[in-house]
This record gives sequence, C-alpha cells and structure tokens, in this order.
Amino acid sequence: MADCEEAWGFFPCSTNVGGNLVLMFGYGYVLLQGATWIGDGCEELLGFIGPGILGGLVLPVLGALPDAMMVLMSGMFTSPEKAQSQVAVGMGTLVGSTVMLLSIALGGSTWLGRCDLNADGVAIDKRLTDTSFSFSKLFFDKTTGITTEDDTPFNCKIMLLSSIAFLVVEVPALAGYTKDPTASLVGAILCFVLLFAYCAFQDEGSDDDDDESDLVVPVSPGVRARNGLLQVLLGVLTVSIFSEPMVDAVDGFSNSMGLPTFYVSFILTPFASNASELVSSLKFAAKKKKKNISLTYSQIWGAITMNNTMVLGLFLLIVYTKNLEWKYTAETASVLLPIWLSAYWGYGSVNIPTSAAGYFLALYPLSLGFCVILESLGID
Repeated sequence: MADCEEAWGFFPCSTNVGGNLVLMFGYGYVLLQGATWIGDGCEELLGFIGPGILGGLVLPVLGALPDAMMVLMSGMFTSPEKAQSQVAVGMGTLVGSTVMLLSIALGGSTWLGRCDLNADGVAIDKRLTDTSFSFSKLFFDKTTGITTEDDTPFNCKIMLLSSIAFLVVEVPALAGYTKDPTASLVGAILCFVLLFAYCAFQDEGSDDDDDESDLVVPVSPGVRARNGLLQVLLGVLTVSIFSEPMVDAVDGFSNSMGLPTFYVSFILTPFASNASELVSSLKFAAKKKKKNISLTYSQIWGAITMNNTMVLGLFLLIVYTKNLEWKYTAETASVLLPIWLSAYWGYGSVNIPTSAAGYFLALYPLSLGFCVILESLGID
C-alpha cells in the first residue's frame, strides 16, 4: 500500500483501517469544537450587535463555513486526478449535512417543541399535557404540534428556489455531458448570485422579534463583543486548519475498507461540522414557544439555503477549475428528494402537527436508501 501524504506537511496520516478511524474521530472532534466556537461566538456577537445585519448576513455564512471548508479542502488544493476521487468527501458532506438538518434537526425540533393545540389547531405556548413518547405519536399524533410565525414559510420557499442550482449541472449530465466546464461555471455563478441575493434580503430583515431573555446575559457589551470575536476567529482558524486532514482521513478510511467515500462522509462528517447547530436547534425548540420554534425552523431552512448556494458554489468551482466530471446524479437526487418533500409541511402552513416529526425523521433513511438504489441501477 502506498505511503500516505501528511496534510499541511505535518499532520498524522495512516494507510490502515484502525489508524484512519482514530484520525477521523480525532480530527472530527476538533472540527466539532471549532464549529462550536463559531456558533457560540456568533451568539455573543448577536446579543451585542443585533440580529439585523449579523443574523441575516454574517451568521449564515459562518454557520456554513465548516461544510464549506470540507468541500474546499476535498479538491481545490490537490491534483485533478486525486481531486476527482477525493471530492466525493465534499459531496458527501454537502448532501449529508442537508439531509441531517432536514431530518434529525427538523424532526427533533418538532417533537421537542410540540405543544397542545387549541380548537383552531394553533399551538398553545409552553403547554403540553401528555409528555409521554410513543412511535404512534411520532408519526400519527395530530392533537399536538407547533405553530410558527407567519413569515417562517417564506424561508422554506427560498430554500426551494435555491435548490434549482443543482439542476444547472445535472440536466446536461443527464443528456450525456458529464464533463461540461460551461455548466459548472454557470452553476457556480448562479450559486453565488443566489447567495448574494439571499444575504442582501436577510440584511433587510426586521430585528424586533427576538426574545431578549434568550439573548441577553449580564455581561458588559464590550466583553461580549471581544469574547464573541475571539471565539469566532478561533473557530474559523480551527476549521480551516483541520478540514484537510479530516478529508484525507475519511478518504483513507474509505479506501482501506473498500467503501464508497461518499457514504462515509455522508454519515460521519455532518455530525462534526453541524453538531453544534443541531444541538442548539433542539435546545431552542424545547422551550416550546412560538417565537423559538419559528427561529429554529427559519435557521434550518436558512442553513440549507446556504448549502445550496455557498457550499454547492464552491463545489462547482472545484469541478470547473479542475475540469472534473459531474458523476453525481444519484447524490443530487438523494438531496433534492428530501428538500422537496420537506416543503410539504414548511411551504404553506404555520400550523404543523407532531406527526410531521416522524415524517421528517424518515427522510434520512429514505435519502440514503434512494441513493443506494440509484447507484445499484448504474445511475451515478
């Protein structure tokens, strides 16, 4: 077996299963810590500056940074030959992150945020008579649920719109043009245009709907700003440095086990790059308040919009600059399916029953299984 190449010239690497497994968990833990620092720092800055500009412009970009760095390091700084196989780590991270947020984050938040419904089907804040768990409630309960603000479904519509960027490269690929630099470049440009439009729109958002009791702590503004900025900078530095060795470890583990790199990164890397976002969403939803669940849903829709624009744009930029083939039809289908299906609940209604939680959670195995079936049929 060939010798491994140390990331950045000094990070440990391995050529066997055990070594790469240890490295994956080690680097994954560090990336998780970096993502946590970014999230915590943003919360501190949010309380200091306010949600208008920071919440709409900076927070989404920083929240997508761990996934973006994984994608960037999977192919931008290596040879075209190596990039063609290694970018599967980036694609797995992109798809896995989106599916995890749509399934585990939305499903878990809906379950934890559920409240009793009044006669009109509207959730009653902080009131839940029956707190017991059962699978029948998870999939069929319509006596409890959540209610979001009126403008929350609009964020779902933006997410749906942003998903069309995948089709710019997928449609030519279906026609047989799997190596089409023009399609990759146009797709990347569209992604960044949509990213700019989305951030500009959020910059225009209102900042008077936030629960100050959830944001303000008894610390001076100067200290909050300094602590927040330091945490963000430390998190960005950590994620930037450790993304490349994580990509190498995932790729090495996949090769050692004879497993497709996409599936390994689909399952593992999102829990390193998005775990802090997942936990914060669940904790926030558990407060069982309309304002909290609305922000949770909006943040999840927004995170997926960032994946569809910023992260996908970087991936397409790698495909263009390295002149790579687009061989991700199954992967594209497995991410568009849960995006479009999740919109059934998020697109129009503000009243969502608890049964939607089971629906959301089922999207994870559905997406993964759909990809496996398509690839088994020779669709790649």
